[in-house]
Amino acid sequence: IDQIPDLIKRFEQSENDDQKIEQQNEIERAFERYTYILNQYQEQPQLIDSYIEKMVDKLLNYIQHADANMKLVHLAGNFLYYLIKVRGFKAMANRFLPHEPYHLVLVLSLIEREISLTSASTDTSDSWMTIYSLFIWLGTTCMVPLDLCRFDNKTKRQTTMNQILTVCKKYLYNWSYMRVIAFILGHFMSRQDCVRLCLNDYINNELIPIISQYEQNNDEEVMLKINACLQTLSYIFKFGQRENLMPY
Repeated sequence: IDQIPDLIKRFEQSENDDQKIEQQNEIERAFERYTYILNQYQEQPQLIDSYIEKMVDKLLNYIQHADANMKLVHLAGNFLYYLIKVRGFKAMANRFLPHEPYHLVLVLSLIEREISLTSASTDTSDSWMTIYSLFIWLGTTCMVPLDLCRFDNKTKRQTTMNQILTVCKKYLYNWSYMRVIAFILGHFMSRQDCVRLCLNDYINNELIPIISQYEQNNDEEVMLKINACLQTLSYIFKFGQRENLMPY
């Protein structure tokens, strides 16, 4: 992980295509070595718990402070994704990712940065792991015990609550992110302010209309959306309080 900035720097300083290919191969070898080491802990990932916090801090630092160098951001995102994959996204979200209140605005801005970059490019192979990792972080930060209206920015048209819903809806029906987004929405909709302001609308206007198509349409895309909605609904039932959910 400590070598990531140097690897990217050497790649960018390459003077010709041959050097770029050589440096790209070096980056790939470093990532393969990293994944090989982590794979040794697949069966007992808790053995790396004492190292995870430092690893996460370094990787998130690269992702946050390398706006001008997206290759560095995405390489760090790939490293973080694989760490999440080995340790499990629930454990990472609940135990290892930072979750101070100010992190909520930060992670939302990072996700929106990635969305704007991917929308301008047809090749998302470099960014999807970074987006996945940022969503795991969002799942941690959106549970801050403060009313989300405190984070609203008057210069933006959307409230913080709507920003979170918008980015989650955008990726909920994507196989790569479905389970994670459903998990996040389950936690998100269990918040008292979300129960009060958007739970009813989300269930009745977003989830139920899609689920109700089950008998009418067996199209693969529709079934994908139904699957996503059912996963989301199950997490809402799992994390929500019974008295909050009964009216809906």
